[in-house]
Amino acid sequence: YVELLMIGEGEVAAIAWHPDGDEVAISGAFGVHIYDDDLNLLFKIDPSMPFVSTISWSPDGSLLAISGSNTQIWNMALHQNTLTIDVGGGVYWNPANSDQIAIASSTDIQVWDLTTNQPIQILENHVIVSYNALEWRPDGVQIVSSNWDGEVLIWDVATDQITPLTLAEPIEVDALAWSPNSNFIAMSSVDDIIVWDIGMSQISVTLSGHTGRVLDLDWSSSGLASTGYDTTIRVWDVSSNQTTTLLSGHPSYISTIDWNPHPTRLPCTRQDHD
Repeated sequence: YVELLMIGEGEVAAIAWHPDGDEVAISGAFGVHIYDDDLNLLFKIDPSMPFVSTISWSPDGSLLAISGSNTQIWNMALHQNTLTIDVGGGVYWNPANSDQIAIASSTDIQVWDLTTNQPIQILENHVIVSYNALEWRPDGVQIVSSNWDGEVLIWDVATDQITPLTLAEPIEVDALAWSPNSNFIAMSSVDDIIVWDIGMSQISVTLSGHTGRVLDLDWSSSGLASTGYDTTIRVWDVSSNQTTTLLSGHPSYISTIDWNPHPTRLPCTRQDHD
């Protein structure tokens, strides 16, 4: 663990790499800061909301979605807000479609078409456990999410078909991650990680090693990364059920992680100022 950056301007909530891997956005009580890959501050965004809970880049990196009390779409070349949607919470850009975002509100999940500025699908009465408990499939066809009833659902956005994962019992899932090939879903289960085989409709493996609640997951070609209340980051080789990298020494619990697209760097945030 190496401390790279102290924001020093309030609580940090989210971190998101630009698709090219040459910039990173960090949000929280201070708005949004944009840094280059050497963590030099490029510019700041003031969205005029008290707290920016989530951020998400468009697939081509030209736009940044910012969400808190509302959701805003910023043109990053002009540094201007081009659209405000009066629904806020968690925002997630479709990785394969620059015209679609998902917004997780306090009552539902909405998928918006940014060409018409209208919601095209709404998953009603589905409130996610945390902002890390929703993710688009890499091809942008489906969304996986978990709710407070202990359900994990796969939602086909085009057909509105919902497929629940047939778990033996409801579990409170704080974090979800698709595998890069879309064949597996990783989900946190207190201090364990369950890996679900979609084709077989069953648990493939359970990863154990964390000693505190797992709060975030991120899966890349370099492995499945996990973090949480035990202040460590683990990188897993899921095929062998082994931890390949263990990062420790962080002074407090870690709430979010995000692989660099290349992926050689794994920044994280903790719930104070860095």
